[in-house]
Amino acid sequence: MATAIRVNKIVREIEELDYSSQLNILSRVVNLLKKSDEKKIYNLTDLKGLGKEIWQNHNVDDYIAKERESWD
Repeated sequence: MATAIRVNKIVREIEELDYSSQLNILSRVVNLLKKSDEKKIYNLTDLKGLGKEIWQNHNVDDYIAKERESWD
């Protein structure tokens, strides 16, 4: 909740600035985000377990068998 309050305060302060200053801030934030994204290295092993809750109540072998039957 404190983060949301801080963000709202920052946005209000930006709204009080002139258009040129707002564009300057936008440009700087975009550059900051680009640098942040460039540093992040994605690893395929990070996906391990992703979506496992979807299959929690399903028998995967039965599902695969039904899918293969539909191919014929």
